[in-house]
This record gives sequence, structure tokens and C-alpha cells, in this order.
Amino acid sequence: MFLSILTSTPVWVWAVFAGLIYLGWKQRYDRNVSKKRVLLVPFVMVLLSLHGTISSFSSGSEPVLLWAAGLVCTLLLCWLIFPFQSASFDTTSKTFHIAGSCAPLLIIMGIFTIKYTVGVMTAMHNPMLKQPVMIASLSFLYGVFSGYFIARSLTLLQLSQQAEKALKSK
Repeated sequence: MFLSILTSTPVWVWAVFAGLIYLGWKQRYDRNVSKKRVLLVPFVMVLLSLHGTISSFSSGSEPVLLWAAGLVCTLLLCWLIFPFQSASFDTTSKTFHIAGSCAPLLIIMGIFTIKYTVGVMTAMHNPMLKQPVMIASLSFLYGVFSGYFIARSLTLLQLSQQAEKALKSK
């Protein structure tokens, strides 16, 4: 059955999977990133996660509210309690130097895995997807993953503002 699921998966899904692995893999290495790019990845990941919630659980506003709750919880946890400290901002080039990490790859794969699993369950008309606890859990989890990316971007933007403020005060 597992092999049947994999071979029945459309080719475009595997292309998206490969692209996401590439995106996450690149983030394992130290890199310089523009402000624009710091905002692009979270924007794409948030859209993917929100789309997953809305398209899979269109049974009212509860899934979106749970998605938002997961996002806010993670955003607060990551941004306030665990600040993103492995970065610096160069005010001359307006770029961030970000230390490599496996965390973005794991989060990206988490979003993909949940979306893929929900897609398979939907295609198989699995009744578990109609269970309120399943809808609530998956919606919240989609939000949790999105919160990580938003927290990371906000922390980096805050870092750039601090660096630019320090430069102006000199």
C-alpha cells in the first residue's frame, strides 16, 4: 500500500518536495541574505501552511483560528524566549550574515510531510480527517510551523533596526 501511495503521487509533488529540500539544505550553511529574502521564505511557508489548513479543513473558521493560535504561540515562544542570536546585520551591504542551521530544513519538511499526509488521507477518503480532534491538531500544527518562520524573520528585522539605530547614533 505504501508503494502504491508513492507511485500514485503526481510528479509535481515530488518537484515541490525536491525544491523544498534544496531550500532547507541551503540553510544548513552560513550565508548572507538580503532583507527581501528574509521576508520571502516565511511568506511562502506561511501561505503553504495556511493553504493546507483552509483547503483541507474548510469546515468553518475553527481550523483557521487554531492555525492562528499555533502561529502566535510559536511566534511568542521563539521570538521572546529563544531569540535568534546566530546572525548579524551589515549596515553597509544591508545584508544579514546568518549561521547555518538544520532547523529550517526540519520545519520545511514538517510542513511538507503534514500537507502530503493530509493529501493522501483526503484522496483515500479517510474518515479520520473529519474528526474534530484531528482537524484541530493538524490546523494548530500548521500554525506552529508558520510561527517559527515569522519569528525568525521578525527577530532578524529587529536585529537590522538595532544595527541601523546604533550606526546613526555614532
